[in-house]
Amino acid sequence: MTVLLCFWCTLQDNLDEVLLSWNNHRIQPSKSERVPHGRPVMMYNAPGLYGVDNYKHGIDRAKIDICNNECIFRRCPCDQTVYDLCELYVTELQLTYHVNADEGRLLYTTLRDCIKHDITVV
Repeated sequence: MTVLLCFWCTLQDNLDEVLLSWNNHRIQPSKSERVPHGRPVMMYNAPGLYGVDNYKHGIDRAKIDICNNECIFRRCPCDQTVYDLCELYVTELQLTYHVNADEGRLLYTTLRDCIKHDITVV
């Protein structure tokens, strides 16, 4: 799980970049008149401009709160004990989670070595 912890932010940043690129790309007109064309972000936010119905539905705030309480987000993608231990090392060694792939590999090996050292000392 330490690997996921070390690359979590980099992975999420890459996924966010793909999402932004996809939502802003232009869908070219099709031979079929029934297939709308344009930018997905605009088609979603202003479906009337594309001659289609708006099928969005509001979500009860209580359901959103339940999801927020039950889902795993950026802060802790692994076992809580491993996460707490890594947080301790990151603080003590003044490391950062928000890294590129090369720095993530270095962070992983550093955290792995710290954990291995503490396990063998006990």
